[in-house]
Amino acid sequence: MTAMPWIPDPSCGDWVRAGLDPEDSDTWTIHVFVPRGFEAYARVLHPLRREADGVDVRWAQVAAAFGTTMSPTANLDRLCRRPWSGGEDVVTPQGEALEAPAEGVVPAAVLAALSEHLARHSTTPGSGVVGVWEGIGGLVSSGGRALYVARIPACWLRWLLVPWRRVVRAAGRAAFELRHRRWARVEFGPAPPDPDAPAPGTGILAADVAAGPRLDLPHRSHILFAAGIEQFTGRDWADDAPWLDDVDRSQRDPRTPAILWPEDRAWVAANDTDDAWTLVGGSRALVDALVADPALEALELTEGAVLEHAEPER
Repeated sequence: MTAMPWIPDPSCGDWVRAGLDPEDSDTWTIHVFVPRGFEAYARVLHPLRREADGVDVRWAQVAAAFGTTMSPTANLDRLCRRPWSGGEDVVTPQGEALEAPAEGVVPAAVLAALSEHLARHSTTPGSGVVGVWEGIGGLVSSGGRALYVARIPACWLRWLLVPWRRVVRAAGRAAFELRHRRWARVEFGPAPPDPDAPAPGTGILAADVAAGPRLDLPHRSHILFAAGIEQFTGRDWADDAPWLDDVDRSQRDPRTPAILWPEDRAWVAANDTDDAWTLVGGSRALVDALVADPALEALELTEGAVLEHAEPER
């Protein structure tokens, strides 16, 4: 039996859905992701990384570099005085190049520190539920992973000198940008799909799991697995995660669950696939501990808080 077995009955998450704002709500609050009714809430921000040396850089440091105002609901693009960027990397006015946090992934160091707190504030740290967003490429079928092909003029071979980690990170947005630049003469696009690939079960998950029932939350549906939060306090949790393959496990920051809660329902933690932070709802003691931990950049939120959109600060 896998260390994180599949939960075929998603009704264990009905209580989470009952506390969330409806999908057609007029206001986009934090309760699209974490239920109402907890004593306190926190937003754990995922750090940027300085490209020169790989050192983590906090959002508050970015705000200081750009001379903008940090707040618990801050939007990173607003802090950088730019409109919505789609998670692009940052160059500060001082010339420092910063790698933006990956959306939908909790960095390994943040996950470990956060999990330590979550485990201490639950009576059931060894048992709980994790939900993985069904839309992860290659999860339920191999049709979710596209092979990109390109025809590049010889004069563009100089791009081979760019470090591979930057090439991989930029590939997604370059596919769109280069296609619309006449001078580039580069054609990007998905290779024709294998007609036998998209069937459930041709991806990472087994066929019964891939085709099984989901926990439907506002805007997202999740496949559930049984796991205690204490499993995530170490760095070897990825070895037991059934939603990862060998390539995923080799990453610096493997793909993390989108939502977690313990059996005693003491808290809920959620990181949406489009977000570079984790929202936590729980006890007053838990949120106080998160905010006070120097290993985390955690800020308290009020119930019903609305996070900023990308409005540049002038």
